Amino acid sequence: MICVVNESNVIVNIIKTDTIISPMERKWYPWNELGHVYTNARPLEYAKTFKIEELKRQRDSLEVQPIEYKGNLFDYDAKARDRINGAIVALDLAGENASVLWTTTNDTDATVTADDLRNIIAAVAARSNILHIAYRKAREQAQTANDESELEQIALSV
Repeated sequence: MICVVNESNVIVNIIKTDTIISPMERKWYPWNELGHVYTNARPLEYAKTFKIEELKRQRDSLEVQPIEYKGNLFDYDAKARDRINGAIVALDLAGENASVLWTTTNDTDATVTADDLRNIIAAVAARSNILHIAYRKAREQAQTANDESELEQIALSV
């Protein structure tokens, strides 16, 4: 897309094309808006929003990583969560000493009980809490950053 600007460099039109054919046309950036002065420099508020979204994606990705429990790694993506919850119900119905052979992240088998699976969920909840605390701290840093170089230094510290 391109921006068409007037003599005062104010954006008067935004066109869906990649071809600039006039000196009054400029490359469009997501922060460019109709009626505003054109700039190719990313505004700090836009950079802050972009950084916060990046931090959220990192947090969300880390939340579904495999979790360690009793020396084994267990998947914890959406499919694994459904399987764990279903297995807890089945094991509870099977009785107090019931167990099942569970395939771990690295394709080894581990014998688990309903309590083991509940403890895996608890471990994920604890990890999630740590990740959310780290995210909130990083988000606060991003919101108060004074320039892009400060934003670049911000990371999700877990």
